[in-house]
Formats: sequence, structure tokens, C-alpha cells
Amino acid sequence: MIRVLIIDDETLSRLTIRTILTENFNNIEICGEADSVQSGYDVICNTNPDLVFLDIKMPDGTGLNLLSKFSEFTFNVIFVTGFDEYAIKAIKLSALDYILKPVNPFEVIEAINKYIRKDSEKAIPIINASQYDIVFRNISTKPKKISLRTGEQILFVDPSEIIRCQSESNYTNFHFTSKKKLLVSKTLREFELMLDGYGFLRIHQSHLINLFYVDRYEKSEGGYLVLKDNTQIPVSSKLKERLLNILENH
Repeated sequence: MIRVLIIDDETLSRLTIRTILTENFNNIEICGEADSVQSGYDVICNTNPDLVFLDIKMPDGTGLNLLSKFSEFTFNVIFVTGFDEYAIKAIKLSALDYILKPVNPFEVIEAINKYIRKDSEKAIPIINASQYDIVFRNISTKPKKISLRTGEQILFVDPSEIIRCQSESNYTNFHFTSKKKLLVSKTLREFELMLDGYGFLRIHQSHLINLFYVDRYEKSEGGYLVLKDNTQIPVSSKLKERLLNILENH
């Protein structure tokens, strides 16, 4: 029997998921429901579920906040969300699957079937909570905007639009999804601190990259990343272990 918990602040969403599960599976037990981060945490601790359907945006925080309360856990997570594409990429780092609202019965059924196929593994590998907090802790409904000052203007930029940052002595060159570039008179270290917690990782003395735009890691030539814009970024030997640990848990 698969013990399932449903955490969502919308009553209709919880009812929809419960109905789909009970009408299509005879090996599922709904062991509880919750409508907030705190009540969700409490019911997880009390019921020890195998699988959690977890909403993202709730009155007292997010589903990601809830997961960060656990140093380790064995249950699997299926996120239920109305988030945009960028946030979904973050969500997929720590979830068995995700379902967009309004809830589609076929997606719920497929998510359960995915869990059943992987049940022999008992739990899908999840990024260690402390590591997850370090790299992604500030992502919620939308990342905050940061200010980039040039000699002529101050731009307010969504971090999701930044593919990478490259050091140019005491300047930093920003590369955006729009293919535009911007040279800013601050060091890469300053922007590493500013973007801390938003999915950015320093992988080289001269390179800070947005993990959501990583295409693949190549082991040849000492190891380098290929980003989705086909840029090749070298990886420092000192920083390689942490990078690979995150990528392997994707």
C-alpha cells in the first residue's frame, strides 16, 4: 500500500487529487491532508508518508520552505504548481514529478505510475537539504530583481534572465538570455554574493553560472560545462566535486 499525503492550501485542489487517486488506484491510502507549510510539516512527521503531493505557494511559505525543514527524508515529492517555466526547473531538482494547475487527471495518474516504476528504489535521490538551501534557498514564486549599475543607467534584472557572469578584472560581464551583454563595474565576487541562493554557482575563478542553463558536463580536457547557448565554461578542479554532486542529483 502506498501512503500518500496531500498538502495544498486550495480545498478544491486537494479534493481533485484525492478523487483521482481513489478512483484509479486500489493500492493507495490517503494518510492525511494539510493546507500550509506548518501543518504539512506536522502531518508528515506524524504519518510517515511514502509520497507527498505538495503545493508550492501557501499562506505561510512555499513547499520548498517545507522541504528545507528536513535534514533528510525518504518520501518522494510530486509538486503541484501554477509556477512558470523558470520556477519549474528549480522544482524539478528535488521532485519525482510536477503537475501544473489546474490539475489534469492523466498527469496525476502518470505521476503515480512513475512512482510505482521506481518503487523498488524506495526513494528518488534528492539533493541534500543543506546543499539545496545553499544553492536554491531564495527561489520562491519569482526571484527578486537585482540592480546592475553602469555609467549611464541602473538596470533592474530578474536573475532568471542571466545565463552567466564572467570576471573581467574588476568588472563583471553579464550574459543574458536575450543574447545581450552588460559590463558592470563590480567584481565577480560581489555578484556571487548578490546572487547567492538563486541557483548560481561559482565553478571557476572567472565564471559564475546559472545552473538552470546547464546543458551537459564534458569530462574531457579537465572537465567543462556546456551551457544551453553552447558556451563552454571551464571547471576548476577545486570546485568540480560540488558541481558534480549537484548535477548528478538533478
